Amino acid sequence: MLKFSLNNPKNLEYLHNKTDLVRRYEGRDASFSGHSLAEFCDEVVFDEASALKTYTVAYRYYDEVDTYDVLIMEYPGVYFVILGPENEPIGYFFDLNEATETAEQYVAEVYDEQAENELKENNKIR
Repeated sequence: MLKFSLNNPKNLEYLHNKTDLVRRYEGRDASFSGHSLAEFCDEVVFDEASALKTYTVAYRYYDEVDTYDVLIMEYPGVYFVILGPENEPIGYFFDLNEATETAEQYVAEVYDEQAENELKENNKIR
């Protein structure tokens, strides 16, 4: 799993000033007692985030064409990009624009025009 980096003091300052994570960590219950702040942030951000934007990606799998979603997720003040709900985040960000750029860059890199056109012809994608 991608780990939350707190090596940079600015990251810790941001979390303290712009999110409730540090306050929640300091008042955490026994279920989080063995966690470091970084581990706590990983778990809470991942578990409590909601989807802001979804990019549907068409791809070819053997002789079939299917789709998967690239999602921009948000926990208030923290964003991450994930390749569908079964995968790990590919980046944590404190800026929505950076998360959006990362997601759009990934989508552009894996874009398969032939798969997309085939799905559109079969009315399986908008």
